[in-house]
Amino acid sequence: MSQPLHQDLVRCLTEETLPPVWSLLVTVFGDLAQAPGAQVSGRALSSLGDAIGVKPAALRVALHRLRKDGWIESRRSGRGSFHQLTETGLQQSIAATPRIYGTARPSAEAYLSVFDRMGDKTFPEGVWVMPNTLISAADPLSGNAFTTPLSPDSRLPEWMCEKICPRETLAQAIAFAERLDRCVRLMEEARAVSVRDIAVLRVLVVHGWRRIVLKVPALPDHLFPELWPGHTCRGHVRQLLLDYPRVDLAELGALSGVESS
Repeated sequence: MSQPLHQDLVRCLTEETLPPVWSLLVTVFGDLAQAPGAQVSGRALSSLGDAIGVKPAALRVALHRLRKDGWIESRRSGRGSFHQLTETGLQQSIAATPRIYGTARPSAEAYLSVFDRMGDKTFPEGVWVMPNTLISAADPLSGNAFTTPLSPDSRLPEWMCEKICPRETLAQAIAFAERLDRCVRLMEEARAVSVRDIAVLRVLVVHGWRRIVLKVPALPDHLFPELWPGHTCRGHVRQLLLDYPRVDLAELGALSGVESS
């Protein structure tokens, strides 16, 4: 007998190595609970955790950590519990949404700026490849810098590309692109897709992509190392999330007979 689809998805998207549970929950709340007043029941979390392979004790510890960190707040209602993002957690989730979900396309423009001294390290849209040299998605408009555009024909030396996307992150992205390819084929071959299957799919796809895209600057793909699979990953992530919209949390919670705290 074949195993449930969500188990195939877990194996495909994690290769049987689950991420830290607290980090996974950050993705769960960011994906399922950004709507004003949205709450995730303990039953829904238990249902999702059980499907992914998270033990109830690990789920409780992760929830406690996120409460302690000020990311979520929880309340009891009868025999059940409900959890929602705090204002801090909500604002940070909203800030990351455009890059994770692809609602904001990567910048098509980039500039290399050389300053006469060490530049402002707080510049938000770029990466410092040397103490006085910035590659950015926006022109710094500084009279103290020599700035030149970097067109798609521009070829950066390998060491600069590695400043934009370190080897470790590149390897992680390549592996994730391969897992996404397998995931797409798995969903195409699926005969039936349940609420639990969709919840697992979305959480693991969003989590895997979040751990990559938020590590690199929002710069054009042509400035990344040659093997950077950003375009492929964005396309698969966007299409999977479009094909399988967010699930009804009450329906997901109804699948669980266990309550998390």
